[in-house]
Amino acid sequence: MKDGRELIGIMSGSDVMRFVVREQNMTIEALRSFIHEDEGGEG
Repeated sequence: MKDGRELIGIMSGSDVMRFVVREQNMTIEALRSFIHEDEGGEG
């Protein structure tokens, strides 16, 4: 690049979506675990 910055990588829309979905799944699982612990059982 002419301005001295180096290209490190390219992200596609599907890469971003995959990251968002993975983060949401981890949040959902953490909340499920918290709820199950709070109820003292499995659901």
